[in-house]
Amino acid sequence: MMISKPYISIIFVIGTQRERSQQALVNILEQKGIENAEVLIFDTAFDQYPALAGSHHPSVHIHEVKGSLSLSNLRLKAVEAGRGEIIAFTEDHAYVIPGWLESLTRGFEAGHGGVGSVPQVKNPGMGISDAVNIINFGFFPPITKPCTYYMLPGHNSAYRRDILLSFGDLLPILITTEVLLNSKMTENGFTLLLDPQAGYFHQNEESVAMVTKAYYYSNLCFGASRAELFGWRWWRRALQLLSTPLVPFVRYLKYMVYFWRHNRSNLPILFRYTAVFFYTQSIAAIGLAIGCVFGAGNGEKNFLHYELNTSRSIQHS
Repeated sequence: MMISKPYISIIFVIGTQRERSQQALVNILEQKGIENAEVLIFDTAFDQYPALAGSHHPSVHIHEVKGSLSLSNLRLKAVEAGRGEIIAFTEDHAYVIPGWLESLTRGFEAGHGGVGSVPQVKNPGMGISDAVNIINFGFFPPITKPCTYYMLPGHNSAYRRDILLSFGDLLPILITTEVLLNSKMTENGFTLLLDPQAGYFHQNEESVAMVTKAYYYSNLCFGASRAELFGWRWWRRALQLLSTPLVPFVRYLKYMVYFWRHNRSNLPILFRYTAVFFYTQSIAAIGLAIGCVFGAGNGEKNFLHYELNTSRSIQHS
């Protein structure tokens, strides 16, 4: 039986990695208050695998995704399909903790435009997972209580649906790279809340090959989106291209300074994985430059395919 008017629409996109998707869905459906939410499962591999256990739950609605969609197109479809006031994105390799849904609700009832949390590592110590963690989430402060911040972790945060729709033609650009969405939201006066009780465990990539591909595609998309959003002219795009060799060094320095000021426990990890950092960020810088100059091309589709269909464990890769 369909819920008449859900408050939160949980967007859950799945591919061929059914085992991890199943565990993530179980965590969602065990949330207190799930009866007041809807779970929209966008299944990109529905023709290859049976539906997940729990798909017949009253809150769950299956959307069969046919063909190859870009990240922005799929997310736009999700925002349009959601009937709730809140759109909560969650990945198939992110496992929400008990109280996650209630914490999101409290945050939005307090008037915030977006709510998220700094994730914990699902697979600490496995391969280069610890390095990936500080690269992906290192610029978020360690939090013990709710606090406002200028950005939220991408792919696993929630936003007011009316705010998303208010961006109109800009939404496809913003929803591809959430750091740009967060920037526009704060620029327009909306607050973003980090709440540790809205937390989740994130399964990071464990090998250099895995994460290098992710960084290339994500930076390709970011480079294209940023240049389009700000209307960069040819000379600004050329400047980004010429600065490519400097990008890894600038990023490394930014991490060092931030960790020294806010979270020194991350410094030993950064130093231990310096070679990994420079290699992966060099590839990321190439993607950034190509996206900026030539556009993302099929980058969004390739990134989405990678996210949904690549094992994150060395043992299963």
